[in-house]
Amino acid sequence: MRFISTGFVLFMVAAVAVRTSGGEIPVSLHEFCGSGSANVFDGGPVVEEAFCNTGGDPDVIGGGFLAVDRTSQQGVFGAEAKSKAGSTAMSVLDGTGLSIIVELNTIYRPSEFPGGDNPGGMAVGEFMSVIEFHMVADEMPWNYFLTIDEDSPFFEGSTSIIMENVTQSLTILELTSEAPFVETTLSGHTGDLIRITSMMEGAGNMGPGSRKEYEAVFQMLVLVPEPGTLLLLLTGALMGMRK
Repeated sequence: MRFISTGFVLFMVAAVAVRTSGGEIPVSLHEFCGSGSANVFDGGPVVEEAFCNTGGDPDVIGGGFLAVDRTSQQGVFGAEAKSKAGSTAMSVLDGTGLSIIVELNTIYRPSEFPGGDNPGGMAVGEFMSVIEFHMVADEMPWNYFLTIDEDSPFFEGSTSIIMENVTQSLTILELTSEAPFVETTLSGHTGDLIRITSMMEGAGNMGPGSRKEYEAVFQMLVLVPEPGTLLLLLTGALMGMRK
């Protein structure tokens, strides 16, 4: 299964108009593993799911798990408990970009109408993802953000995102709380190995009440520089050598 945020897909489609083909960013490792359980307190059994790609096969674009338990009533009159997670690493923009999305969602959602089901429920989930790729230029356009929606004390969790330049033993990015959209440059050396490690967990247990959840979504886009950008970088380097 693949879990892709609609908002991020729209952003990537909008970016197609201003990008041209100039190379690819191949994924060399995509490893992920997680499990989750969910239950609405109506007397039914706990739903449990798990999914792993422990071999790290880079040809696996994405995967995850989805555990859902619902009351007998369906739709807006029913209640739902859900634990969902996924990791996606895929080529975009005619191969000139690499999109990475890692997310976890644990939630209890009661009926949306008075008189509907609201027995309370629980959801627990944990997920780990490791994605590796090699830099195809010394400087590459890069953007990212992390959103966290946490309703405490009934639902709580933790998120850790670490991005490293393994070749240079350098930590590039470390996130444990929500981060706004950042557009910057990924700097290093062509061929450097970049690793993104994501760890997320969320849990909640509550009686009849309102919607509660813990949701974390990390999104990143790394681009191959335009030929013109590469020319400007080279020109700047040459001018620097002449000074």
